[in-house]
Amino acid sequence: MSDKRSLADDTVYTLGEIQRMLDDVDNEDPMRHTLREMKRHAEKSVSDGITLAQDICNTARQLKRDLKAK
Repeated sequence: MSDKRSLADDTVYTLGEIQRMLDDVDNEDPMRHTLREMKRHAEKSVSDGITLAQDICNTARQLKRDLKAK
């Protein structure tokens, strides 16, 4: 059996890691701003990746429709 995780498994794991990034950070932590910024970048990276993948899927769907219409 392979140890390779599926894309869904990796996605759930990564989203969980992002969610927990600030679990033990309080307002007195000197690195709180840096950690919050890192979390923001991680969230944006995931969001941008999803948006790009959706755009590619939509383009592929339209291309298939166009090819069938010929």
